[in-house]
Amino acid sequence: ELIASYEKQIPEIPPLDLFSHNQIAFDKIESMYNSDTRVCVAHATGTGKSYLIASVLQKYQNHETIIVAPTHIILKELKDKFHYLMRNSKTTTYAKVATLQKSKSVKCDLLILDEFHRAGATTWGTGVQNILDNNPEIIVFGASATPYRYFEQRDMSNELFEGHVASDLSLPKAIANQI
Repeated sequence: ELIASYEKQIPEIPPLDLFSHNQIAFDKIESMYNSDTRVCVAHATGTGKSYLIASVLQKYQNHETIIVAPTHIILKELKDKFHYLMRNSKTTTYAKVATLQKSKSVKCDLLILDEFHRAGATTWGTGVQNILDNNPEIIVFGASATPYRYFEQRDMSNELFEGHVASDLSLPKAIANQI
């Protein structure tokens, strides 16, 4: 009950004001989470994927979250913009996740994979899989400019998210729509 009373004291943060293409994507993300626990987006660089990540963080703000990205620079940018949504979040890189031993259990309710195609790498993918294996009820969100690992001919949106792609916004489409 102490936790419940504490949660009531946290002021509600109004939803982020998203550009229309991201609002459409987020509405689809929310809809897909009604029936699936793994959802991703494939949006071109510069289209605001970090705002979709923040919107998912806000929707699940009471969940213990791990955010994984390729670099500390990306994680710092996310923290700088959205620190107020990250009170239950831990951030780490794919390289650090890869060092987790299979026997070391990392518990979380929400896993966010930025540049999720990186989880297809042999070493990095092992760490991500460890988190997934140890948290069978986990909610997963992924964002990437491309879900493909071309040299390996693998589509990580199929492998990690079972094809649950809420939105696919390619660079040519983004340019054509002046996004």
